[in-house]
Amino acid sequence: MTLNGAAGVELCRLDARVVTDYLKHSAGGPDSAARWDDVAATLVADAGAPVAQALTTPLMAALARVVYNPRVGESPSSVPRHPAELCDRDSFPNRTAVERHLFDAFIPAAYRPRSGGSGGRGWNVGQATRWLTFLARDLEHWQHGTTDLAWWQIRGAAPRPLAGLFVGLVTGIVGALTFPWPGWGIGTICAVAVGLLIRRRTRSGDVSLARGLTGGMLGGQLAALVALTVFGTGVGDTYIGSFLAGGVSSALVLAPMGRFSAGLVGAFVGEAVNAFYERAPALGGIRLPAGSVGVRLADGIALGLVAGLAAGLFYRRTPAHRLRWSLLGTVGGAVCGLLLGSVTWVTTGRSIGLVTGATGIVLGGIMCGLFAAAAPTDLTTATGPGSVLARDRVTFLAMLALAVPVGLVLALGAALSPPDPFLGAYHGLGYGIGVGLAEMTAIGLGLAFLQTSWGGFTLARWWLAATRRLPLRLMTFLDDAHARGVLRQAGAVYQFRHAELQRRLANRPPDRAPS
Repeated sequence: MTLNGAAGVELCRLDARVVTDYLKHSAGGPDSAARWDDVAATLVADAGAPVAQALTTPLMAALARVVYNPRVGESPSSVPRHPAELCDRDSFPNRTAVERHLFDAFIPAAYRPRSGGSGGRGWNVGQATRWLTFLARDLEHWQHGTTDLAWWQIRGAAPRPLAGLFVGLVTGIVGALTFPWPGWGIGTICAVAVGLLIRRRTRSGDVSLARGLTGGMLGGQLAALVALTVFGTGVGDTYIGSFLAGGVSSALVLAPMGRFSAGLVGAFVGEAVNAFYERAPALGGIRLPAGSVGVRLADGIALGLVAGLAAGLFYRRTPAHRLRWSLLGTVGGAVCGLLLGSVTWVTTGRSIGLVTGATGIVLGGIMCGLFAAAAPTDLTTATGPGSVLARDRVTFLAMLALAVPVGLVLALGAALSPPDPFLGAYHGLGYGIGVGLAEMTAIGLGLAFLQTSWGGFTLARWWLAATRRLPLRLMTFLDDAHARGVLRQAGAVYQFRHAELQRRLANRPPDRAPS
């Protein structure tokens, strides 16, 4: 296609005298400038020499300056290399050899130790080379050759299940120590399995926590109504609270699926399995007593599975900018609070029911409205990687903070509920605190990892530091590499100074250190 009148840009070879003036004037003094005399003579006298051909581009001239010129405050003797070596045709028989040499020598020169200290903030040339090589290989070989070094993509260099295993393990341990519900764990495992199956088969439509929560609320309460129809309201109407609360729990479990259909069907199946396992006489022979090791193990596995899946499979691929309000999430949270108050009213009394319901509606609406979605960062307008990370980290911590009042509301409802015949002595303040703590841990960690990138990035950073592939203070290292000219900043991401430098590092033999 021809564009009439369009401007064209053609890159021209640098003039030998321009290159010579640049290298000498940036040398820092006459003694350092004199080191370039042999190279300057070769550039002028023999345009076909390998060094003359290589130093015709701004990139190669800039690399030569870093490799052979002293930094501010350094003496020429502190620079281990002399530029005259570039004129040796035995060592550098062609242009490619000169360019490869400059690329290989660039990193050691950028991290050259200062007098009386190391080359970086606690790291040496060998460490910097190893870490930069790892990053280059990750970009080149595992991120399909992209030049954008984004901190939130670092988690891809660590084992994929890392975040899910961490969150699942922590939540599972808390759940096993606090949850005494005989059928909840089994029902939840079934709910997750069905929800995952429906989610996989449903490819179209929007995905959001609010949609998953709304479908889960409807499916869970439909199952609760079926259970009430089959089993009645129980002694002292205790079944009402148990079934409706189980429906709400199933809704929260299925919310991370993000799809209405997955929440609807999964929560219905989960609450139905829970209710029938606990109450059906025909299942009495296989029913485990509340508080037994088997029940606690199943509950811990279920709670860990839910939070771990949210953190490990459904996590955000881009950083979060801030929490944002969701009307659908607010309605879903308020309905949860209304159900909690209604159950408490029926089972405990009007006064406590009113207090619990009002508290649940207000806090549930606010919390679920904020939990439903975190606004993504506009990467096209981001000012820098550090600011993007800071906002995402604040959102992560806000998610953890929001889980506290949610846990308190759930703890209040559990503590005020009368004892369930199938739970025996599991009721009252201690029981409520246990339930609230388990739910708070699962909701806080699960949704914080789900809605932000900082949690997964932090775990990946710890893992890669423990395996000596990257430094623990990764962002400090990247900032320092940018200051040294090894990396450049492009909006929210870093890039290697040149794509060819990235490729050279990525394809360097593993056991060979740059000369």
